Amino acid sequence: MPARRSERIRARREASDAPAARNETNSRLAIRLPRMRPPNAPARVSRVLRALSVPSGAPAGAPPRNRARAPPRATRRAPQRASPRAPPPPPPPADLPTNLEVEMVVLNSVPMSLPATVVPTRGDPIATARLQKEFMGFAKEATEGCKVELVDDNIFHWIATIPGPPDTPYEGGFFKLDLVFPTNYPFQPPHVEFLTRIFHCNITKLGYICLDILRENWSPALSVSKVLLSIMSLLADPNPSDPLEPDIADLYNWDLTQHNENARKWTNQYAKP
Repeated sequence: MPARRSERIRARREASDAPAARNETNSRLAIRLPRMRPPNAPARVSRVLRALSVPSGAPAGAPPRNRARAPPRATRRAPQRASPRAPPPPPPPADLPTNLEVEMVVLNSVPMSLPATVVPTRGDPIATARLQKEFMGFAKEATEGCKVELVDDNIFHWIATIPGPPDTPYEGGFFKLDLVFPTNYPFQPPHVEFLTRIFHCNITKLGYICLDILRENWSPALSVSKVLLSIMSLLADPNPSDPLEPDIADLYNWDLTQHNENARKWTNQYAKP
C-alpha cells in the first residue's frame, strides 16, 4: 500500500515536469534556429524585399512604398525662355497731325504703264538711236499738226501737242501730252498721259489713257507718230464699252448732245490758249 502511493506521487511529478521540459527544449530550439540560417539568407531577404518594393530598413508591418518614377525623356522639355518684347514705337512729334485726311482716286481700268517716278536720262544704244531718228522726223515734217519737244534736252522725255480733230467737240483745242520712254524702247511702249484736262470717257481727269497699243497691243514696229495719230482717232471715236470714266461713258450713250456740250466747254476752258 505505501509503495503504490509513492509511485503515484512520482508519476504526478513527472507528468507536471514534462511540459516545462518541452517548453525549455522549444525555447532552446528557437534560440538556436537563427544561428542555423544559411549564409545567403540576407541576399534572399533583400531580393524578396525588392520584389515587394519594401525597403530593407522598413519595419515588417509597414505598407510598401510607391517609388516616384522619373518622367520619360521624350516628355522632358527645356524651359522656354521668354522672347524679348519689342520696345513700343515712339509717339509722333507734337507738331505733326495724327489724323490725316487722304483722298483716294479709284480708277475703273488703269493702264499697264503707270506714271514714271524716275525719268531715265540714258538707255540702250538702240533706244537712243531710235528716239533720235523719230525726233528728227518730227522736226522735218509735222504729222497732222502734231508737235514734239524735249524736256531738259532729254531724249527719253518728250512733250507732244496734238490738235483736236475736226467735227468733234475737241476741235479748236490743243492738248499737251507727256511722253516718257523706257530704256529699252521700242521693245516696251512709252508712258503717255494728258497734261491738258479733257472731257473723255477713255481718259481720266488725271490724264491716264485707255489705249490698247500702249498696253498689250504694243509692237516695236509702232512709232511716236503712230501713237499720236491713234490718240487723235480716240478723240474722234470714243470707246464707251471700255471706259476709265463710267459717268462720262453713260452720258455718251444716253445723252450725246449733253456729252458734246460738256466736252466743248472743257475744250474752251482748258485746251485753248
